[in-house]
Amino acid sequence: MSTEKHKTLIASIKRNRMAVTVGFLAAVAGVGLSVALHPRIEAPTEGMIIRMRPVERVGPVYSRRRSVPRRPITVKRSSSSKSTVRIVPYLRPASSAESVSSVASSTSTSTRIKPVPLRPVQRISSSEKQASISSMPAHRSPEPAWPAGRRSEGEGGSSASSISSISSLSSTSSVTSEAAAVSFISDFPAFEQSVFPIARTPNWGVMETPQEWERPYGEMMDKDFVSLPRYDLAKLTTPMETLLKTRHASAPDITAKLFYSTRYFGKYDLDAGEFSAVHPGLDMKLALGTPIGAIAGGRVHAVRKTGGLGLHVIIEHRIGNETYYSIYGHFGAVSVTEGQNVHPGATVGHVGMTGNTTAPHLHLQVDRGQPSEVEHQPYWPSKLPSVGEAEKHTVNPIVFMQKHATAVATK
Repeated sequence: MSTEKHKTLIASIKRNRMAVTVGFLAAVAGVGLSVALHPRIEAPTEGMIIRMRPVERVGPVYSRRRSVPRRPITVKRSSSSKSTVRIVPYLRPASSAESVSSVASSTSTSTRIKPVPLRPVQRISSSEKQASISSMPAHRSPEPAWPAGRRSEGEGGSSASSISSISSLSSTSSVTSEAAAVSFISDFPAFEQSVFPIARTPNWGVMETPQEWERPYGEMMDKDFVSLPRYDLAKLTTPMETLLKTRHASAPDITAKLFYSTRYFGKYDLDAGEFSAVHPGLDMKLALGTPIGAIAGGRVHAVRKTGGLGLHVIIEHRIGNETYYSIYGHFGAVSVTEGQNVHPGATVGHVGMTGNTTAPHLHLQVDRGQPSEVEHQPYWPSKLPSVGEAEKHTVNPIVFMQKHATAVATK
């Protein structure tokens, strides 16, 4: 009985072969189209968007694995419909202004469908990355330390904080950055006033053994220091042999003689005076590691290391229309960087023995700025100049500091 039913079914299928095939294909196509057009069905692959109108293809995202074909898949709604649905991989994000239109073939009227924002895959654009980077606070240089006894109320270290930090990126961020750069150049720090680079000196005149005078700054105690001596050429040129005859009574003069070990344009001789050799500065004997402060407000022009001055710092100062450069030589370490603003007394480095030196000391020099000078080189003539010629290029540091010891209002 069952065998006869099977034979009857097979004979019926053979008679209606064409109708069965067409019906099966129509059912498959209908299911596929309904899935593709269902609004709650998301794109099967990351980065794919369903659009009701042709959309331009863009390049693939190479940072992601390619799992879809390069060419779009087009599915027709019906033979009489002009609109098509395209599944396009790697499309650019849709804008809210885009709209989807459906044209009915049976009538001449068209229907406008309300645009809906499409969200493919959330990616961070280049503009968003730039905004997140620019929202970080600008970097600020730390304030350098102050030498003991030199800091006064209202003084500080670096004034690099005068540059405003940019908290967020706007459409005028490039203009803001350029304005900040111009402000950094034009807003030169005030000179304020001149101060001595140190507050005290070791009492060299009472030290009798190498174990005493070779101690670094950190190992000396308060009782080992005295106030700064006067720069008195009459006493400084007194022969050391004469002072040693009355060593105890002459201890202050010996300390001064050793402290100002080489005078302005003086020989490397403790008994020599000024303008006796080519040395456009002042050498001050100090303990190794002594912190040195800036003699006035200004901006660090250069930090260099050469064979003569060793590791040294050059600071630019401006008083009205005049420009000066203070030079600090033979450092063992520096505390500032090029372009950094400093106040009077701000630590710029520590005494060392770099360059041409036989004992720890500070070489202090003050040069005059020259017209059209871009990068200053310390003045060091090949032969001893006259007083008038020397004054065109440099200034006695003692005279400079005494002259500008009071506050200077102009920059």
